[in-house]
Amino acid sequence: MLTRELVSWIKEDFAPGYAREKILGYIGRAQNEIFGSNCAQTTFTNPSDPAFPIPFLVTTAEKLDYTPSASNLVDSDGNAISLEVNGYTVGIRKIKRVFMNVSSLSTAYDNIFLGRTFDWAGMNVHWSRRYFSVKYREIPCIIYDKTALMDAHIVFAEDPGTYTDRYYIEWYFGPVDLDSENIPCSFDTDQFAEAVFKAVRGYMEESKNGRSDLLNGPYETGGFRKYWIPKIRNQLNGGMTQRKPFQFPTREAG
Repeated sequence: MLTRELVSWIKEDFAPGYAREKILGYIGRAQNEIFGSNCAQTTFTNPSDPAFPIPFLVTTAEKLDYTPSASNLVDSDGNAISLEVNGYTVGIRKIKRVFMNVSSLSTAYDNIFLGRTFDWAGMNVHWSRRYFSVKYREIPCIIYDKTALMDAHIVFAEDPGTYTDRYYIEWYFGPVDLDSENIPCSFDTDQFAEAVFKAVRGYMEESKNGRSDLLNGPYETGGFRKYWIPKIRNQLNGGMTQRKPFQFPTREAG
């Protein structure tokens, strides 16, 4: 469902006295609540790079602090990349990790600290006859999430050196800003239109009454935050099995 269709539907059925711009702002607010999920669908990739879909971070000797942006992210050929998803600009909401290919470790790598090794994207090493050459190792660094005060950034634990092809950086992107009714929402509004209706009606109710069961009602009543957000995020996480290394399932007692 197009965003302008959502606005028209809400205005006609629930909010005839509200301006379309106000309704669009409420839809954007609902999207921001829904989209803060760390999963496969919110992981930024560069599908135009056939060598590897995760960008490199360009580093400079003796510089520890980096804020990833279009000015310091490149593909496998060293070309700058755009922070876009399907042609729409997105922001870096949360950095997951910085890592490198284990094969890059050589006598030239003389750093003191080494992170753990892992199989990217949950690949089973037994499925590949070349698995010894596709291991990856995390790079120790301090990761700062995006806030209203500062952008998401990292601080290396030690001098990373000057490289354009050593440090991969993986992150989760935020929703596309809805500054126009022609911009699509960042989740499936055909499937979850009712969630948008419930959220927008709830915001309106809360602004008038100071509270809203449409927003905060229990799961059984279909409240936006306790029913719809978990339901949508569970759908988003449908691809998470491809993002986790093999592990034993957790069993809860009680």
